[in-house]
Amino acid sequence: MSNLFLQRYNVHKRTSIERLTARHTKRLTGATLDFIMRNESALQEALDSGMRFIPKEGELLKDVAPVIDAHINEVIGVGIADGIKEISPDNVLYGFENYSLTVPVELTLTLSEKKKKDSVFSSVKKSFGKEIDKAVAVIAARFVKQQVRNIEQVYKALAKDWLAGESTIKDVVKSIEKTLGKSSIQAERIFRTETTKWFNKSRVKYFESETDVDYYQIFAITDGRISNICETRHGFVVPAKKAKLKKYRPPFHPNCRTILRPLISRLKRHQAIIEAGLKIHESRFAPLPRGWAA
Repeated sequence: MSNLFLQRYNVHKRTSIERLTARHTKRLTGATLDFIMRNESALQEALDSGMRFIPKEGELLKDVAPVIDAHINEVIGVGIADGIKEISPDNVLYGFENYSLTVPVELTLTLSEKKKKDSVFSSVKKSFGKEIDKAVAVIAARFVKQQVRNIEQVYKALAKDWLAGESTIKDVVKSIEKTLGKSSIQAERIFRTETTKWFNKSRVKYFESETDVDYYQIFAITDGRISNICETRHGFVVPAKKAKLKKYRPPFHPNCRTILRPLISRLKRHQAIIEAGLKIHESRFAPLPRGWAA
C-alpha cells in the first residue's frame, strides 16, 4: 500500500480518537466545575467556621458517572461506524477515503449504513454485558477521588488567606476552578485511554460478526508522540482469534492511541502485509508498564 494511503489512514484514526477525547474531557471538567458552583455556600460556611470543607463524593459521582457512560457509548457507536467505512458488510474497503478527514466518520454513513450501525450497536453492546457498567463505576470513582483530593488541597491553602481577610468567596471559587481546570489533564488521559480501548473493542466485534476479517495488524499512530511500547509493536500481525487477548489488544499504556487494523487474507492487497507482520517476533516488544492490564 502507498505511503499516501497509510498517512491518510493514520490521520483518519487519530482524528476520531482525539475528537472523542476532547469532547468528553470538556464535559467531565465542566461537570466538576458545576459541582463547585453548586457548593459555593457550603464553601463559605466552612471558611467562616474555620472547618474543613469535605466535598460530597456521592454528589460529584452523580455528575461524573453519566459523562463516563455517555463517552463509552459514543465511542462504541463511532467505532462501529468507523469499521463500516473501513470494511463494509460486502467487504468493500476504505469508504472513508471518499470524505474529508475533518468530517466525523459517523456523519458520512449512508441510510443503509446507519441502519446497519444501529443494528450492530445493539448486538455489540449486549455482548459486553455488564462490562460497561463496571468500567463506568471504576473510572468515575477513581476520577472523583482524585478531584476531591485536589479540591481539599486547594481549599486548605486558600483557608489561610480567608482567615487573614485577604480573599473573598469569589476568589476561593475562582482559585478552585482554575486548579480543577488544570487537572483536566487527568480527564484527558482517562478518556484517550478509554477511547482507544472501546474503539478497538467495538471495531473488532463488528468485523467479527459482519466481515471476513481473519487477521489484525497492530497499527500505531505515528505522529511524533508514539511511545516505545507501541513503536516496537507497530506492524505486528495476529490471527483474529488472538486479537481478543489483552497482550495484543490496545491500549498498551495510559494515553495509548494504537488501533487494531483489520486484514483479510484472501485479498491480495492484504497478503503481503500479513506475511510481513507474522514475521515480526514478540521478543522485540518493549515491556508494558508495571501492573498494566492492556
